[in-house]
Amino acid sequence: MKALVVLFALVLISKGAIGQQSYFPILVFQWATARGCAAIPEWYNQEDIFDPPYVMGWLPGNREESAAYWCVSKNNSRKVRLIFEGESKCPKEIEWDSNRLLGLSVVNERLPLEWFTYWDDPKQRKGPTKVATRGPIVYAGDSGAGLYFYCYREKWLVRVVH
Repeated sequence: MKALVVLFALVLISKGAIGQQSYFPILVFQWATARGCAAIPEWYNQEDIFDPPYVMGWLPGNREESAAYWCVSKNNSRKVRLIFEGESKCPKEIEWDSNRLLGLSVVNERLPLEWFTYWDDPKQRKGPTKVATRGPIVYAGDSGAGLYFYCYREKWLVRVVH
């Protein structure tokens, strides 16, 4: 009986300690913690969410060396960020202004960059002509609509898909 009580206490303690990371693998949880952010607690309360709030291996190589994930700042739960971990020359995070959060996945397609716009200047700058994606694209979306994020020459390009 004493062992059962101890086991129950350990479960309660670990649940409290792990609560914030429950939607992230431990590696993503560690990266997020180092950046001062946490998992979005109401993630799976959204309708039509099929993909998780993270994707491992968005860069070529070992899947454990790169990830993209949504998180909220620990000191401001309204500030949502899309974080990109790994050896990339693009900015490591994008601030997200939308209330709609989308599941993340990796897509390997060759798409013309002229179909994209620059994240930091979407109304003015189209992607370059005669150049296509080479390698993984992070897709934030569902089966109906979403966004492609592609790192090109240290800038994020984005394409709206519907």
